[in-house]
Amino acid sequence: MSAATIERLLSGTLPDPDSAGTLAVRTRQVVIGEGLAARAGELVTGLDLPGPVALVADPATHRAMGAQVARSLSGERRVVEVVFAASPQPDEAAVAEVLERATAAASLLAVGSGTINDLTKCAAARSGRRFAVFGTALSMNGYASENAAITVAGHKKSLAAVPAEGVFLDLGVLAAAPVRLTRAGLGDSICRPTAQVDWLLSHLLLGTPYRTAPFRLLEEDEQHLLRKSEGLARGEPTALAALARTLVLSGFGMAICGGSWPASQAEHLVSHWIDMRGDPRWPPSFHGEHIAVTTLAIARIQEAILRGPPPRLTPEPLDEAALVDRYGPTLGRSCWADVARKRLDAQRAAELTDRLASEWADVAARCGTIAKPAAEIEAALTRAGAPTTPSDIGVPPPFFREAVRRAREIRDRFTVLDLAALSGRLEELAPP
Repeated sequence: MSAATIERLLSGTLPDPDSAGTLAVRTRQVVIGEGLAARAGELVTGLDLPGPVALVADPATHRAMGAQVARSLSGERRVVEVVFAASPQPDEAAVAEVLERATAAASLLAVGSGTINDLTKCAAARSGRRFAVFGTALSMNGYASENAAITVAGHKKSLAAVPAEGVFLDLGVLAAAPVRLTRAGLGDSICRPTAQVDWLLSHLLLGTPYRTAPFRLLEEDEQHLLRKSEGLARGEPTALAALARTLVLSGFGMAICGGSWPASQAEHLVSHWIDMRGDPRWPPSFHGEHIAVTTLAIARIQEAILRGPPPRLTPEPLDEAALVDRYGPTLGRSCWADVARKRLDAQRAAELTDRLASEWADVAARCGTIAKPAAEIEAALTRAGAPTTPSDIGVPPPFFREAVRRAREIRDRFTVLDLAALSGRLEELAPP
């Protein structure tokens, strides 16, 4: 059914559950199958991407698939290979390097997963070029999204980007990828419940936009992944295909909504805070590994808040001076520009407290229907061998606690962390 969902989405015939129309995305082709590297010339020609094509990769993804893709493409058009000397950081400097080295190319082709995909789609957006991606690992959900996670002046941001016109996932290459990357992909996808609850909370309390469409896309495969996650660790084709569809459809959900809201809420804020403030000497870890751990922490906080009494909110105590003092002038002012957009003054806090006193049972019930118990999330991660604790990802528990306490300070999204903080419960609920 999910494969059919992707086809109907690409053809523009999938009904929109939020309106009388149909859903549409700008990606033209998704292929999940075998032997795609050898067919790269044919697949890219089918997209009519103009040449020359700049192939963007890092040393590992070039070995895994890039060299074979380049050979297949060379019979069709000239290829400019942009291979980083080492694994790049997802920042402005790396985007600039792609743009500089790809000046002779008319279109871009990412061969990789998270960082390579984000850098390429960001470079494509800034230069007005089209791009496609050959995925080398099921490590994240950004293959089909229209945003890129890029660090700008030390501030991790979700920047608008162009969508891939083609997404090509070779199951043989994906099965050969380190299993740790596949576990990271499970981690990046398992945040659906926490992200949806946070987004719905923001909608019900502050009136921010909300849609059900991105979550309907994921329903069938999510059940398979949660109940049979051990198949990912064993490299079972059916499990890998289910994860591949989930990650692609999650990206499409973001594209449909015009932003990362359906797949990135409090759990991602905590991960971004760790990226921004963590010690570079800690053992390296993947984004999806972070999300596995942060999702579990946020699920526990959501459970406690939703089961508790109506929150009594106080005005937001944060101001620009506090953030500048904590993060320095550049990063602090950048964070304040985001936080100020969701800041509750005394009047708004009082109004929301009054509303929650009468509506909290309904709010909690609506959120409860889409949430997953933290114990169920933890069990699925454990069966797959994915990380579940801060120590599993090399983050000291005291630092992780600080990340949970401070993560709401870096973005404008109103999440359960804001609700917990402004009702005086975040200190109590943050992990020990």
